[in-house]
Amino acid sequence: MEEVLINMGCIKTVRDIISKVDSGTYNIVDEYDRKVLVIVEKNKSLETRTWEDEGWILSIHYDENGEITSESLVKDI
Repeated sequence: MEEVLINMGCIKTVRDIISKVDSGTYNIVDEYDRKVLVIVEKNKSLETRTWEDEGWILSIHYDENGEITSESLVKDI
């Protein structure tokens, strides 16, 4: 499997994903070997959910321009 590195800190990269990737849910592994769920709503938004220690999930929402609109820690039930 090919390894692809994506810089989610780059607004242009996030904006490109939102505009070019089909709507859907994608499972990836980040550079720290954490499981990340990426939810894309094409041309509208993107959300990443990263599993953290002790059952917490870091949720980051991006708008259609690639800007972060919210960031929160949610306890996984």
